[in-house]
Amino acid sequence: MLGLVFFGLIFLTAIIPFSSYSQSLFNTEDFFIKTSPESPGPDTEVAAEVVSFNFDVNRAYITWILNGKTGLKGKGEKILKFSTGQAGKSTTLQAFVSTEDGAQLQKTLTFSNAEVTLLRKILFINGKKITSP
Repeated sequence: MLGLVFFGLIFLTAIIPFSSYSQSLFNTEDFFIKTSPESPGPDTEVAAEVVSFNFDVNRAYITWILNGKTGLKGKGEKILKFSTGQAGKSTTLQAFVSTEDGAQLQKTLTFSNAEVTLLRKILFINGKKITSP
């Protein structure tokens, strides 16, 4: 009898952590926005896509907001194509998602449109050319 109680305690100790973990594993609020290219520069064509492994994106109602203006909205509108702004200007993209089970979700991405120019300095020392890295 004592062995059966001991086995029961071990079984419950092993099961309880997994049951509480599984509730957070299937959270319907998890989604992300995938962009292509991942890190766009200024004046770049971008495709943004709502991706989720926890709810059906094709059945969700999605509203895209680009710099405060509605870009696209509708059921299953999971991809938005747009251009980033000029260098020095930022671009803000928001996705509002209403899932079939009524969850209201939102994500925001901000692209800082900057351009970097790398300069190389060439030095001459004792008549020999030395290039900086």
